[in-house]
Amino acid sequence: MKTLARIVVALALPFALVAAHAQEARDFPSRTVRLVVPAAPGGPIDAIGRILADGFKAVWPVPVVVENRAGAGTSTGAAFVAAAPPDGYTLLVMPDSITVNPSLYPNVNPDPLKSFEPISLIATATQLLVVRPGLGVADFHQFLDFARRRGTDVNMASAGTATLSHLTEVLLEQRSGIATTHIPFKGAAPALTALLGAHVGDAGAAVPHLKSGKLLAIAVTSAATYRLPPILNSERILTIV
Repeated sequence: MKTLARIVVALALPFALVAAHAQEARDFPSRTVRLVVPAAPGGPIDAIGRILADGFKAVWPVPVVVENRAGAGTSTGAAFVAAAPPDGYTLLVMPDSITVNPSLYPNVNPDPLKSFEPISLIATATQLLVVRPGLGVADFHQFLDFARRRGTDVNMASAGTATLSHLTEVLLEQRSGIATTHIPFKGAAPALTALLGAHVGDAGAAVPHLKSGKLLAIAVTSAATYRLPPILNSERILTIV
């Protein structure tokens, strides 16, 4: 039986707000606006979407509803928005995994360059490699030694197949020579829930669990460490870019 090593690459990457190619409309908005999040509730994409929705509600006289449509590496939500009427009332919080999909799949649908009208870059962040403290590794180098010994018995959780967290995992394996088993989830929140041993119902972003000691960060993919929370500014946490 494989030992679940409880490792996750926490999704936290550039996000953009886009809409299906829209026609001009006067008096916009005059009815409910849907903000589609292509990931499960509780993760970083969902959090950003809900913060954005609150901002819209403060300035628009209409309801703004967040809809989570997870699956297929965020393509499920993207396809839903691409098929919506091009009137600006269905918006998409687009993680950059959607822009990567055309390079991975020859007949990707929807094509992010042809199906959407970009509105704004709304957030940028980084990725973390985190483990459970009980795994017995204290830093990135110890993790690599552990992974080389255990091989495919080590399960790596990601926010979904072909997401940037998954591709980062693949790149890590290629550069380090380790070979693990990929476990895809429908978003970062379900991945973190599994990482925590299913003892929490809504894992959300990784940082709160780092502060509580339930998770241990061993690597970060940003060279701009001055922008990171203080808990991530540690000599123990390796920068991998």
